[in-house]
Amino acid sequence: MNGLQTLKQWRTFFDQPTKGILGTMNAMYPVGKIFGVALSAFLGDRFGRKVPLYTGLSILLLGAALQGAAKNLPMFIIARLILGFGTAFIAQTSPILITELAYPTHRGIVTSLYFSTYVSMPDVRYFCPSNLVTDHSTMQYIGAIIAAWTTYGTFRIPNNYAWRIPSILQAAIPFGQICLAWVVPESPRWLVANGRTEQARRVLVTYHGAGDNTSPLVAFELKEIEESIKLERIANSQTSWFDLFKGAANRRRTAIAGIVGFYGSWTGNAVISYYLVLILRTIGIDDTPSQALVNGLLQVFNFLCSVVAGKIEEC
Repeated sequence: MNGLQTLKQWRTFFDQPTKGILGTMNAMYPVGKIFGVALSAFLGDRFGRKVPLYTGLSILLLGAALQGAAKNLPMFIIARLILGFGTAFIAQTSPILITELAYPTHRGIVTSLYFSTYVSMPDVRYFCPSNLVTDHSTMQYIGAIIAAWTTYGTFRIPNNYAWRIPSILQAAIPFGQICLAWVVPESPRWLVANGRTEQARRVLVTYHGAGDNTSPLVAFELKEIEESIKLERIANSQTSWFDLFKGAANRRRTAIAGIVGFYGSWTGNAVISYYLVLILRTIGIDDTPSQALVNGLLQVFNFLCSVVAGKIEEC
């Protein structure tokens, strides 16, 4: 959205959107995520981890197509809502599938790689050990760099394709994923939880046991999964959501979890991520080439800072 806002063609087509309209455009994306979270969790538990993955990728293709073909403001806003809705299915399912498929000694690394693709460092640290995060945090701005320099490359197009092309290109990576996701096996943990232990064993033998049906690692993992699921079911039968607020200690933990999540997004990073153009205007940078260039260079700068900071912390 930062890149699109730098484009005069985009601003002209949507009749110079006001701050309120810009806020609505940007807000529709996380609103869509909120709508998609519960459904994606249900599909992942009921039909397997890959069903919501395919569902989300398909929705992303639809959202990108609608945004690129938008004829008016409502159509663009709805496309943003659909993109957020589809993203929820990916964001909910992918880390679970990655974690449940990963080789035990690789689990922390591949999980941190996923979370550092394009999220802020505070968010990553909730999920990954800090030493793993700093090793792979350098990837976090790659998505932003691609987005920013795409709009820098199209701002010279003298028509609406200047913003339609970047919008449509949002579908490029999801399209590649949906073509390749069929080779990804189902989660062995989900298979065991749904009474398909032999199928889970075959997955583990293939990817963790090097094809050895007698692998002790596979036997250990299956036993660990079965015991974990058993304990989880016992815990679920004895607890409820109300336990989050029972007792001072639980209320404190719940409050900390909510506050950390809230202030992780209240640090000001969203202002730069969505309203950089408005900030640049306040300091006299009004022309499209300069705004697009600043946006692109800012992402490169962020990338370099993450590299340096990660290496300093590692030392």
